[in-house]
Amino acid sequence: MTDKTDGDPIGYGHPPEHSRFKPGKSGNPIGRPPKRRSFKADLRAALSEATTDNGPTKQQTCVRKLVDDAAGGDLGSMKLLFALMASLFRDESDDHNDEQINPEHQVLIDQFENRQALAEKSLPNQGASDD
Repeated sequence: MTDKTDGDPIGYGHPPEHSRFKPGKSGNPIGRPPKRRSFKADLRAALSEATTDNGPTKQQTCVRKLVDDAAGGDLGSMKLLFALMASLFRDESDDHNDEQINPEHQVLIDQFENRQALAEKSLPNQGASDD
């Protein structure tokens, strides 16, 4: 099964020359369709865009707005911020538990707890009604 005229073998892996791909031409000229971008990729690209030239990114602007709203007392922003913090910082070790409290701070904490206990004792019983 060889073509004696050309000297090139014809068979499996060696198609006839007239049916071979021409140099510079692909067997699929349109090519493979581009992969669809995921929502995650689109969101990441949009958030990484700068709001102005050399300014903060949209992600930084959104985070700053969320934190500012939560600090301003917006309960929805607080809830979202705490949920984000819990999920993002869950894996970080809590190194603060091993630290010793400064003695000056401990005095302030004790004073605060004493004032709270006195305030609770001085409040009238709100559960009982005299009517």
